[in-house]
Amino acid sequence: MTADVFVDADVFMGMHHENEALRRGCKAFFVERLKGRVAMSLEQVGRCDDLVWRRPRELQDAYYPFMDPAAHRHGGQPRRATPSRTSAGHGRTPF
Repeated sequence: MTADVFVDADVFMGMHHENEALRRGCKAFFVERLKGRVAMSLEQVGRCDDLVWRRPRELQDAYYPFMDPAAHRHGGQPRRATPSRTSAGHGRTPF
């Protein structure tokens, strides 16, 4: 059995980077592993979420279309952005 390949938020969110070479490299990483397994810790998933939640609600909804559908229908409160300790290197990503 092949061990899982562990990735971090930088590789995952790099698929959205404005630098085309970096963006393509990150996408290629995942394409090369489509038939395998890639794992990410919940801490790294949280870093990705934090980056998305810092953006305007319209971008959040585009990135996570499955989140909070009831909040929109019933006048609920939107997700709130939380301060990040780990997003400094992602200022050039759409998320």
